[in-house]
Amino acid sequence: MKIKYFCLLFILINLTACSSYSPRYIALNPQVPAIEIQTAQHNVISINTRDKRSSPYVVNFIDDGKITRQVTTSESLVNQMDDVLQAGLKEAGYQITSTSFPTVTFNIEKLQTNVDDGIFGFTANTEIIINAIVKKQRNIISNGATQTETNTLNKRFRIKAMLKKPLAPDFATLELEINQQLALITKEIMTDAEFNQFIQG
Repeated sequence: MKIKYFCLLFILINLTACSSYSPRYIALNPQVPAIEIQTAQHNVISINTRDKRSSPYVVNFIDDGKITRQVTTSESLVNQMDDVLQAGLKEAGYQITSTSFPTVTFNIEKLQTNVDDGIFGFTANTEIIINAIVKKQRNIISNGATQTETNTLNKRFRIKAMLKKPLAPDFATLELEINQQLALITKEIMTDAEFNQFIQG
């Protein structure tokens, strides 16, 4: 009888441990969206991507207005987005080099999904902010002297989305939602008229 009791207790402990298991990382895999050619000149540019977020957490689970759990990415977000943004610029028709003007710096200022788990389902609110800074240089000859003039475009891109689903939130659904929004903001940047005209002008 005691053996059966201990076996039952062992099973209950394991089931409780499994049910309370909460992943600490989310595995994002942002993809390059389909982007139309933006330049026929094959302009040469350099690119730099930086993580300027105030918090490393991508997903916040919220209960009664309070954050109960926070999850970060399993891989470097800045490396993943640098690959996507470089590939997006190439699809748009640009050639990427390590040192060349114009320079394009992408600052990831925000990537956050707040998940509110309710009785009948969950709501996930995602906000992404990427600041694109383009710098151009040209030499101007004045009175026999050469001066370097620098022009800068500073443009912030923001995307907000809300997802509602029944049942409890699962990581596969959240990963898909975040990846889709990252693809959308990447396409918005690459096809932005002001962004492209400044590089090519």
